[in-house]
Amino acid sequence: MLFRPAGQKAFARAVGIMIDRGMKLERAVRLLSRTPLQLQKQPWIDVLRDPHGRRMIVRNQVLAQDLFLFMVGQYPQSKTHELLTKFRKATGDEKATLDTIKT
Repeated sequence: MLFRPAGQKAFARAVGIMIDRGMKLERAVRLLSRTPLQLQKQPWIDVLRDPHGRRMIVRNQVLAQDLFLFMVGQYPQSKTHELLTKFRKATGDEKATLDTIKT
């Protein structure tokens, strides 16, 4: 994730939002580093990486940033129900769910 520009941008944007909300840089990075960072795993398949692993998907930058925020218990820039709708559309799974991580 962090070796690909699409992943770097989403991670950095999420960090920036958390800092703007008053969180210290070190805490924001520590929290986000607990999220899944392997592109071949959920939630990134069909969001930042095609399921066959052949190409990156760059059109979902805001979705990826919001997923990072949601996973660490921060409010995403999109409303939560909109985030779930966008995630389901990107993955093509109308029953997909979103999980937070323990922080």
